Amino acid sequence: MVFFHENAGNIGLRLDYFELAYKRLNCDIFVMAYRGYSDSDGNPDESMIKKDMRLLNAYITSQFKHKYYNAGGIYIVGRSLGGAVGAYLASINEAES
Repeated sequence: MVFFHENAGNIGLRLDYFELAYKRLNCDIFVMAYRGYSDSDGNPDESMIKKDMRLLNAYITSQFKHKYYNAGGIYIVGRSLGGAVGAYLASINEAES
């Protein structure tokens, strides 16, 4: 699972959710902080978030796609702002298919 948090959130606020998902779904969870969130450098900006998602897509594809493809795939989960970020990540994958 690739998880994207909401605008007013940060990674630390979702630790209980990650624990529950890990235990109940038996899945690995990849979480990243947006620029300017969770002590990350920089400022949130649409063009930079899109750039980060393209970089993240390249990383996930090169490092994890083959491992998880046979295990049911990679799922993108987003809350609020994270839903839009996750949809953009999914659109990158659709465009490359």
